[in-house]
Amino acid sequence: MRILIVDDDPMFLDLLEGGLAACGFDEVARAATADHALELVDTQDIEFDCFILDILMPGTDGIELCASIRSKPNCRSAPIIMLTSSDARNTMQTAFEAGATDFLNKPLNMVELGARIRMAFLLVEAVNNENTNVPSLSALSKLSQSSEKFEPGTRITFSSIKSMRDYHELESKLTKLGRRRFSISLFSIKIADFESISQASTRHEMMGLIHMSAGVISRVMPNQDCHFSYVGYGEFVCVAFIQTPLAAGLLQTRLRSELSMCVRNSDNPKICAAELDVSPLSERRDMTAEHALMVVRNYSKVVGSISEVMLPPVDDEADRLFEKIRSKE
Repeated sequence: MRILIVDDDPMFLDLLEGGLAACGFDEVARAATADHALELVDTQDIEFDCFILDILMPGTDGIELCASIRSKPNCRSAPIIMLTSSDARNTMQTAFEAGATDFLNKPLNMVELGARIRMAFLLVEAVNNENTNVPSLSALSKLSQSSEKFEPGTRITFSSIKSMRDYHELESKLTKLGRRRFSISLFSIKIADFESISQASTRHEMMGLIHMSAGVISRVMPNQDCHFSYVGYGEFVCVAFIQTPLAAGLLQTRLRSELSMCVRNSDNPKICAAELDVSPLSERRDMTAEHALMVVRNYSKVVGSISEVMLPPVDDEADRLFEKIRSKE
């Protein structure tokens, strides 16, 4: 999780950065002014996941900065936590109107701050799901019940599933990073026996299985800079910018356990038995984004695809997906 902290007091920034590290948040950028903060937001190759802003700063204050950050399309749902002294509490209503998610009083309790950050993420996720669930489920239902045959090579993107990217968006991200070197884990996640399952399943069952698999991958993937795309034929390609190597066997075990909980309510025995297989795409971990792009492209060419579908967001309560769809028939 990448956090941007903004305060005009360098000593406080040192304390805050150290406290966040102690809470497990070690990817922290810092700025002493609003202008510097906005410059970081606009120029970073990897987006920030959370913002912590001091309200009282010279020049552009924290509330104005909050509004500026919130106006950017890629920051509209990121948690923004405001820091205030006791004499600034009357400004909090203005801060909330500017887009703040939460606030804390100085001096900070770092344990409380860590808990507030995690709670803010849950709040944002809950609001997003509530706002998008009904129309999105309707769209998925109509698509899955259409008379068209399910095409196994279709690339599908569920836009509300965290870390899931359209394949071209994933390529674009790697292209922008170019020859910069990173610790990168590349791997594929495949719905095992996909062809056999698709032959024994309806269109909406296959759409539901792909959606559930994507939701499981999103939940199990590390909460850092990880991205994945569905490239057709039951296969996902995953790119994780993380220092600690991902153990394919452990990841596979966790994915299978999560998916089994999601598919257990299906009436289709093939769906109920669905499993996910994990395979590394490269033994190398220290590589340029350019090299990672080449590996991803080569893998996607082998998998192949015939068309692409961008689906609107759908609530990830996957274990009830089939019942929700059938209730509308």
